[in-house]
Amino acid sequence: MGNTSHAGKGSALALGVISFAVGAIFAAAWIYGVMVVGGRDDFSHAQVAGASINVVVVTALLTYLGYRKNIPATRTAGTVTVSLSAAFGATFASIAAPTDSTGLWAVGLVILVACSLMGTGLITVITVAVLRRTVSRES
Repeated sequence: MGNTSHAGKGSALALGVISFAVGAIFAAAWIYGVMVVGGRDDFSHAQVAGASINVVVVTALLTYLGYRKNIPATRTAGTVTVSLSAAFGATFASIAAPTDSTGLWAVGLVILVACSLMGTGLITVITVAVLRRTVSRES
């Protein structure tokens, strides 16, 4: 990934915007589909597994996009992690808050964002490590 400190700054902003938009779309599809269309307040085990696989794939692909755009690894990992977590949180809050009379949606929001930061952060770091190892083998 880029060796200079100025490499990929504009691209990192674009990656952040793309990550937020993609994260919001996928989160809305899952949350809206389960809570509004399905009329449930919770996810089944299969839905949790599906959403988790979706997060892994989307996070890895967005990290790969940053890698291909020559954005430094730390900037790519941070941008994708924060953008996706913010998108998941904003989407959850916009769907859950209006229908929750208890105010517990805020607790769910904190837990969701904290877990998203940890999970997507781990996925980005693993993806970058795999990409670097693959490139070093090809050289």
